[in-house]
Amino acid sequence: MDERGLIYLSIAETLRGRIQRGKYKSGRLPSERMLAEAFSVNRLTARKALKQLERERMIHRKSTRGTYVGERRDTQTLAGGNKVLAFVLCHRNRIDPFHAETLSHLEFEVGKLGWRLMLFQVSNAEEVASRLAPSVKGGSVDGIIFTGLADPATAVAIRDLNMPNVLLGRLTYLDSIEEELDRVVVDSYEYAAEATRYLLEQGHRSIALINGPSYQIYQNITQGYMKALAEAGIPYREKLTVQSETATAIAGEQSMERLLQCETPDAVFAADERIFRGASFALMNDASGKGRNVREMIRPSNSSSEDLRYPFSTAKVLIPVAAIAVAAVETLSARFVKSESTPIVTHIRDFEIVGGAALNRNSVVA
Repeated sequence: MDERGLIYLSIAETLRGRIQRGKYKSGRLPSERMLAEAFSVNRLTARKALKQLERERMIHRKSTRGTYVGERRDTQTLAGGNKVLAFVLCHRNRIDPFHAETLSHLEFEVGKLGWRLMLFQVSNAEEVASRLAPSVKGGSVDGIIFTGLADPATAVAIRDLNMPNVLLGRLTYLDSIEEELDRVVVDSYEYAAEATRYLLEQGHRSIALINGPSYQIYQNITQGYMKALAEAGIPYREKLTVQSETATAIAGEQSMERLLQCETPDAVFAADERIFRGASFALMNDASGKGRNVREMIRPSNSSSEDLRYPFSTAKVLIPVAAIAVAAVETLSARFVKSESTPIVTHIRDFEIVGGAALNRNSVVA
């Protein structure tokens, strides 16, 4: 193939990059004539570039109305239930295990209805406008499920797309917009209380909490932890609660190190899986000897698989991800039938605790 034969592929590559970066905020691409002028080619070459993207299902054409971002949708099929949902992960650079499993369960649930999912990642309201809005305006998306670290401004931007949507979890910070949204809420207050009660039942009395940053979910965890202590008649000690700057393994490691500098708990509740990984690493590598007093750790998890063998007992509060996915799809299904009503709110409170065994303190951890 000569150089001229590759021109349309080069144009297609340029347009593909622009689409992925959210260049076409209206959802509509320039006309063939405008593209031909912009790239200094004839309209046939511009048309071939568009056809290439159409084969890749990145764009679709609406007869005389123009070319739009996203895959073509047949209106009659859509009315029959063949819908596409956007799964929007907010303020996460990559998909962590919890959201990966959430996505997997959602794909299973929508697949049973003959629907499909599209994945979007946004960090703020501006990226909702640049990345998600074009697919909405282009008619490629029928409903939105959003989760992760969604702040109030991002939630407002999603709401203002005027499309059925459901929030999984809570917004990072308390705001009245949350009360307007359909949402599936995992009750972190309740699972924190359950985790703390479990540790109390194991005979622990000096229980530390290594928490996340000052988001709603972690504030609720603190309240649930305090509730369980109060029920057992154990005074809350502020020094046993350490707040991590971020919900990361590194922050969890640093928090455990700070805790051991001034306290010697016999059990630790880590607020999530990432914090647990860092905190357990710090515990196993503690040179002061104080870490040897910690006999058990617990944290929320979406996986029931057996833990690595740690030199202390481990336990999990299992988050029912399948139930979250079912509730999300049922909520959007109800919205497709009836758009105007009070918010649909589902609370997930069915938690199971799975315990683990410990190795001898002198054993090598795998």
